[in-house]
Amino acid sequence: MKRITTLLLSLLSVTAAHAAAPVNDNITKAISVTAPYQFITTPDVGTATAAPTDPLDNGASLGKTIWYRLPKGPEGAAYDWHITVKSLGGAGTAGIYVPNDVDNVAGSLIQITSLSSLAAGQTVVLEAQTFWASTYLMLAGTGRYEITCRLDPGFDFPVTAQDLGSGSPNTVGLFNHYATVSADEPALATPVSNTIWFKWTPNFTGGAALDTNFSFIEGDAGNTSFNHTVHDTVLAVYTGQPGNLTVLNQDNDSGWNSNSLLSFSAVSGTTYYISVSTRAGTPPGKIALSYYPLSTAGRVVFAPTADDDVAETSSQKSITLRRYYSAGIGATLTLSTVAGGTATAGVDHTNFSTTMTFNNVGDASWETSLNMSITDDNSNEGTETVQLGLSNPSSLLSLGDSSTSFSIIDNDSPDESPSNKPYFLQSQLVRVREGDGTVLNVLFRKASTGSSFYPVQTPRSGTAQRTADFDFYGEEFYGQHQQVALRASINDDDRFEPEETVVVEVAMPSGEPLTYTLVIEDDDTFVPLAGKLLAPFDYGNRRGQLFATISGNGAVSAKVMLVGKTLALKGQLDTRGKVSFPILPPTRAGAPGFVLTLQATDETGGYDIVVTDGFRKETDTHSAVLQNYAAVTNPCPEAGRYTFHLSGDGNIISNSGSGAILVGVTGTATVTGRMFDGTPFTCAGYVDGDGQMSAMAALYRNNGHVGLLAKLPLVANSTAEISARITRPARYGLVNQMYARRYDASGFGGVVCRYSPPSPGQRALECWSTGTGTARLDRALLASMITKSITVSSGNVVTAPADAEKLKITLIPSTGLFTGSFLPPGTTKVLPFYGALIDLPGTNGYGRGHFFDGLEGGYVSIGQP
Repeated sequence: MKRITTLLLSLLSVTAAHAAAPVNDNITKAISVTAPYQFITTPDVGTATAAPTDPLDNGASLGKTIWYRLPKGPEGAAYDWHITVKSLGGAGTAGIYVPNDVDNVAGSLIQITSLSSLAAGQTVVLEAQTFWASTYLMLAGTGRYEITCRLDPGFDFPVTAQDLGSGSPNTVGLFNHYATVSADEPALATPVSNTIWFKWTPNFTGGAALDTNFSFIEGDAGNTSFNHTVHDTVLAVYTGQPGNLTVLNQDNDSGWNSNSLLSFSAVSGTTYYISVSTRAGTPPGKIALSYYPLSTAGRVVFAPTADDDVAETSSQKSITLRRYYSAGIGATLTLSTVAGGTATAGVDHTNFSTTMTFNNVGDASWETSLNMSITDDNSNEGTETVQLGLSNPSSLLSLGDSSTSFSIIDNDSPDESPSNKPYFLQSQLVRVREGDGTVLNVLFRKASTGSSFYPVQTPRSGTAQRTADFDFYGEEFYGQHQQVALRASINDDDRFEPEETVVVEVAMPSGEPLTYTLVIEDDDTFVPLAGKLLAPFDYGNRRGQLFATISGNGAVSAKVMLVGKTLALKGQLDTRGKVSFPILPPTRAGAPGFVLTLQATDETGGYDIVVTDGFRKETDTHSAVLQNYAAVTNPCPEAGRYTFHLSGDGNIISNSGSGAILVGVTGTATVTGRMFDGTPFTCAGYVDGDGQMSAMAALYRNNGHVGLLAKLPLVANSTAEISARITRPARYGLVNQMYARRYDASGFGGVVCRYSPPSPGQRALECWSTGTGTARLDRALLASMITKSITVSSGNVVTAPADAEKLKITLIPSTGLFTGSFLPPGTTKVLPFYGALIDLPGTNGYGRGHFFDGLEGGYVSIGQP
């Protein structure tokens, strides 16, 4: 009984320990920061877990982590998150990450700030801009922390006011979402919220004015981005300095609709502070602040809706003009239709030239409109454009837009016999089976009058080939004919092939040629060949891998490797050599599912791998060739050793990896290598009948993957191109690269070399007859390139005589790889590096590799002097 009680107590203690883990102990459980200013006391980070989705620091685990999610600011707003993290006794690490994946988690975190270490009682400040849909704050270590999160619009205080300079007139635009009313702001007559600040030093003495005309609430449901509910602003101007400001004038609703307008006497060279707020109890939004002298009549522009398209049935089109910084001065200008549109004045619309007047008081001082007539005719004329222009502004008035245009959308059905131009009455997609022999496509025209011509057919594009799959013949189109048959003869072969198409162009006596598409359906039975198939494919922005075995009766046994899962699939090729598998279902968020289709392309074992989303749109196509390699009867010609070097895209990650490939006589491929930060990986794959190697492996419990694709060279010491795609938890910091949207190393290229190991007693760097050479290390984190002399012995031992940088290199001749380390000048941190020998042992042999310090990477090269 005592033993049972002890066991129960131990189980309860384990359960309690699990229950004590924080709810946000990995990124998938991140707690959202819901307010623009929020204070958080964290749970004990030491009770969290280390998850496979957690990022690493220089290839090493950060340990236990907790996560918080910071939402994005308003679209287009340049806001910053300011985050203060204070240790309450524990020691740890803080960092900010953004995801780059469709599920915002798997294998694609980008570190956008340097990791900050905290000792007990220490405080650090982190900042991140809000360009991403989600930004994540991570804490690793032990103990509890106090976090203050503030979404800063940038001009939230008088001391951080945006400087408008001394010039005028002008209009600036800003969002005031998440702005606050600070303690040093003087009280106004109207209660306000969301105040942002400006300062202006006029270069004139006399009457000055400020207004927020044409400020709107962004995101108002049911309105376009240019037609939102008017923003109810409150405007004030002050003298003095931050902390000691005096209200000079203020206004709530004197501007356009609920916008604000005020004036004051300006003194040249004096700095005035300006606050723009939202009236308390109403939503914030986009502010348009205009500042100007009272001696201007303003600037006129077309309102955004002036270029909106209009239906031919609308009978009229409203055209609105807006005037900025008008200063209450009456003004006129001319609005007219002008040349340049395709619509006919007087036929499709009213032709006019009208004087438009802006009054000196009220809303009519800032906005005026005109309705022009649109004619609804019965002619099929397509969409036509109307050009509008502004001219003849009165004194002191300027024009912001000289012209704009809008389209009239035609509502009349096409005439099936326009003029007397030939046309296809039937569909311009003609489908025929290979055994049908001949296909006709009839060309018509309206009347049996006109010149005679011969309609020449020319294939322009497609997979079908003239003479091999089809040919053309036809008849002359005589003047008395109203129709003529265009003929295509189809060749019926006994070879299985997929459906083929050809786009046919038909020359016309005048004007643009006509085109139609001919689709040829194969009528030969598919006979499957037995063998193995391996190919990569893309789904969304991620990479998958297909491993398939096909039997002689068309049975397919496949394994599909995706990010986060591996699927076992079975199916049967149909008589057309086709089988489909659903690989991902639609998500509750509305993203489509994906279907993988294996489609035979010929009778020799060629296949296309096509992935479509839920809307049946093709997302990617890869080809592979079936092959059954056997050790004795049919050995793989690519069997042997290879080395490879991956090159970065030069944008975010400038270096990416190296490694070795071992291909067996049965076509199996084993890949060992290292990522750009030195983290090792191992892939399994296969070489198909076209010499194409494809290999892939899941990483970090399926929370990332690495995939390699290469056309392997047959000749020893020759090279070919290799490409790689890598996604996995972040190990790379992107300082001052806030626009970088990924660590998904898609599209990485590089070189793969067929490598011959040296004979006993030979140097791996055989091209150095003297046994000496150089090592070079170069990248941004070094003040300059380091160049070192090195010596290689017949035992492949590498030494660096002048060794202030403690350079060490170890060659592994059997694989063609090398590893090493060095000490960058002025530092105490030894950096490891790694690489692979390329083009060896030829006359121009060299090695390529990388080093990495957790934040920035560099290149390593070794070669002859």
